[in-house]
Amino acid sequence: MHDPDFQRLSVQLQAAGIGRRHAERSVAELKDHYADLVEDLQSRGLDAVAARAEASRQLGDLSVLGQLFAKAPKLRAWPYRYPALARCLLPVACLAVLPVTPVIAGWQHASVVMRWAFAMLASAAFTAILLGFLQLSIQLS
Repeated sequence: MHDPDFQRLSVQLQAAGIGRRHAERSVAELKDHYADLVEDLQSRGLDAVAARAEASRQLGDLSVLGQLFAKAPKLRAWPYRYPALARCLLPVACLAVLPVTPVIAGWQHASVVMRWAFAMLASAAFTAILLGFLQLSIQLS
């Protein structure tokens, strides 16, 4: 019998909405429990292979354990606990990051970034002036 696939359990937990920190801690606790079971069974006289097989049997199916962990709401990441709030905040956060991204990506080329920012600002001002003139012409006619 193979050792339990704890890496697959971690991926399963994160896919179910468990936060990465909680998933890693839960998997680490299960690994420790499995190691303790193996050590205890070996101290009772079982050889290493038999002890690992018995410990795997006692631990149970990890996918079932993963489903049980996924049902615990306090382990879930905040976007899964508060989906309405996440649908409002995450797009705003992405939009807030968009103007900063070129600056971060082009920190070594600050002059290029500054020219880009100036061009964007100038084009926005030009567009605003044109729209203002269009609005004024509509009002006067």
